Amino acid sequence: MQKNQGEKFLLGLMEPIKTSPKSLFDAWNCYVVDVQTRQSERQAYMTIARTKTAIIRYLLPHWGLPPFSKTNLTRQENEQALDFMKQIELKQLQFGLVAQDHVFQANQVPDRLQRTYRAALNRFLLWCQEQDWFKAAVGGEPKLVQPLKPPKRSAEEIRKNKRDLQAYDMPYQYALGVVKGDVINLKLQQELNAYRQFRLAPDLPAFKPVKSITVDQELATIHQVLGWLYRFGGVNNDDLSLNCIAPYAESGSPDAEAAAQQGIALVSDYITWLQTPLAEGGRGSTNKHYELGVLAVLLNVARFIYRHEVSQNQSVALIQALKKLKRQQYSLSLQQSEQRVSANAKDRVTEWKEVLAIVEHLRSECLPRALLKNQTRKQPIQYGHLRPLTAVAQSYQKFLLFALMSYIPPNRPQVYRNLIIKQDNAIPQADWSGYLYQNGKSWYMSVWQDAKSESPLKIPNFEYPDGRCFYQYLQEWLIEYVYVDPKGDHYEVNGLRQAFEPQHPYLFTRKNGERYKRTTELTKIVRETSYGITGKTLAPRQLNALFNAQIQQTELESSEVARILAQEFIDSYLVFE
Repeated sequence: MQKNQGEKFLLGLMEPIKTSPKSLFDAWNCYVVDVQTRQSERQAYMTIARTKTAIIRYLLPHWGLPPFSKTNLTRQENEQALDFMKQIELKQLQFGLVAQDHVFQANQVPDRLQRTYRAALNRFLLWCQEQDWFKAAVGGEPKLVQPLKPPKRSAEEIRKNKRDLQAYDMPYQYALGVVKGDVINLKLQQELNAYRQFRLAPDLPAFKPVKSITVDQELATIHQVLGWLYRFGGVNNDDLSLNCIAPYAESGSPDAEAAAQQGIALVSDYITWLQTPLAEGGRGSTNKHYELGVLAVLLNVARFIYRHEVSQNQSVALIQALKKLKRQQYSLSLQQSEQRVSANAKDRVTEWKEVLAIVEHLRSECLPRALLKNQTRKQPIQYGHLRPLTAVAQSYQKFLLFALMSYIPPNRPQVYRNLIIKQDNAIPQADWSGYLYQNGKSWYMSVWQDAKSESPLKIPNFEYPDGRCFYQYLQEWLIEYVYVDPKGDHYEVNGLRQAFEPQHPYLFTRKNGERYKRTTELTKIVRETSYGITGKTLAPRQLNALFNAQIQQTELESSEVARILAQEFIDSYLVFE
């Protein structure tokens, strides 16, 4: 009985209207009854909740209701809004879309939310337009007044903006081979082919093979450096070669030190150019990890050029200099990271709701296409280009990691690092902490409590506002995922996890297909992901502390507390996004 009362409070449904509606409040109650009659329970809940948000958040403030600052309405605020709806006459609803647009513009509401709640209000008003009592209230055939559209741009303006954008984007089109008309000379192409073969299947025992995805990434960086030399370094196309990146000189010869200094100067100049602001002709990069990656690739190019010396354990001046520079850059990057975290140490995640908000944000990133920002009215499609399969897989992995840390009681970081896909007696017990398994339609996570016992926990299958559920993400990560490539071809892969070509049975995997070897690696992912989304730090140990603060206030089982808290957050997100 309490549940029914709660639903009535949530939706604003009072006693059925027995007389002809006279106000927005009356029309709202009639609409609720009609929607619940025509739609399934879940669909009706979503329709009514979003329409109510569209009215209370983005319509009534234009007509005098003080806006509510909090995400979730209290019972008192809900009643205040419903009472205010009684003051709105039906004929005012003809101007509802215009009033809503004023609220959108005044509060700079994002385009995505504008589309969601404009559509919800429009459906409600179109339904009212069909009712006889609405026609009687407005004195004839009702007509909804549409908000003014922004003036159309002239063809010349569009061309000018396009030229400006092209000029602005020019610094990003510099890799050799990506600009129309680029030619890769025959000698360089042979070197690149030899480099690929060397990395995939080295013929010297001192080197280990790597995966093709790693080689592709390295070659992309090499093409960027070569393109920079060609476009900004004054090197002729015919002179381009890998020796431009890693100059060769016999080990121990007088020229060896000069070659090392030349190679280091080139690397330093390239990184300086990457960091130079876009307006000054550079790349405007602030990503230290990317710069470290560039150094790692150029170090591999040097190892390729000097592969015979390296296989004979000879000291190569250029390689030693690059290693030293890489250590210096890494130390600087680590120092800056620590300073950033220290400066923001007071800004830490302090509530469990913030954790769940991070989880939902990560779920929203599990898309094959990236969301477009600042879309215009001429862009009905709200998604951008198809993302690489590995990028989608990484989004899924982060979401599942945070979800398993919050949808069920959080555990120690090493539990998630050592979690395997399914029980395997061939793996020594010391090398795994638990496993996932299916029983019927439900998923479970079983974790070792000690050497002889394990504790299985049922993973809740939450249903989200967009109609998807949590088990879908698990199955798409582990079992089957349908992918559409940029050419429009459909592929079915055996789970997104396979995008990293893992050679181990663990649930979470590094991008290169190896397992996470240290617990600190997952801790770093949690900390940096949280900071990137909220600007606040979060560590796995904080998860336990925040969750323990929640269970101290109840006598329920910890797993039930985690499920209830997550469900309440998802429901509140459904009602007021």
